[in-house]
Amino acid sequence: MALKSRTSEMPADSRPNDQLRTPLYHQVYLILRDKILSGVFNDGDLIPSEAELSRMYGVSRITVRRAVEDLAAEGLVRRRRGAGTHVTYEPGRDVISVDVKNILSGLFEIGKETTVKLLEYGIDLPPSDVKRALRLEDGAQVQRTVRVRSTLGNPFSFIVAYVPYEIAAHFDRARLETDSLVDLLESTGRKLTHASQNISAGLADPIIARTLGVDVGTALITANRVMYDESGEPVEFVRARYRPDRFQYWLDMERAPADADGKAPFVVSSAGRAAPTPVTEAD
Repeated sequence: MALKSRTSEMPADSRPNDQLRTPLYHQVYLILRDKILSGVFNDGDLIPSEAELSRMYGVSRITVRRAVEDLAAEGLVRRRRGAGTHVTYEPGRDVISVDVKNILSGLFEIGKETTVKLLEYGIDLPPSDVKRALRLEDGAQVQRTVRVRSTLGNPFSFIVAYVPYEIAAHFDRARLETDSLVDLLESTGRKLTHASQNISAGLADPIIARTLGVDVGTALITANRVMYDESGEPVEFVRARYRPDRFQYWLDMERAPADADGKAPFVVSSAGRAAPTPVTEAD
């Protein structure tokens, strides 16, 4: 069956703005990339031609061509002379997903399915928020590690972790370069039982952008997480930054029992906190 262009299904709801500092071709690239990643265009779909995109977005064909070339360089589309440009992105193909309801299980699984690279490692005094979260005394030191985790060779998370020094003293550099911190923490004899996490959004600074292979200012999923052992003692504080096209958090919701007014709101189907929609990693 012949593939059809999705032109009629793709209104120009986002238009390039020549008043912005971002070049027009990159704005078009970002618009099209978002439509591919969000499923407006599916794997195998034929996207509109250069002439159609030029007309839809009010830019030159040269601008459109540059944008599509960047999509092709990223592996999101394939251009064939005489056959048009087809989407080559399958959602979930290399996306890590974790259930918000069960963070610890998700962390263990990600540690098994992904690879890690140690970027920085040292002993230092903790920032004030880390000190409070880990309930540290004045002058107490932490081990600070910076690691990037990848799936299928593609980096998806930038993780800065802080562990109290008396615990981290058992970690050697060789294991930090291969093992998840969850495994390292439990190797000390501590049983991890729960974690507290908040999820938000942030922008990629130059270092994170270069490490994750995105542009400076790209929107990222951000998560701050505190891990606790069976005694209730906090043993790790993590600042995580995730590429949303490669990492997702998800949760299930169900109807609660009806109240006195007969209303039955939707609630998260498990105890604990819940946040937006994307995933977790193994640090």
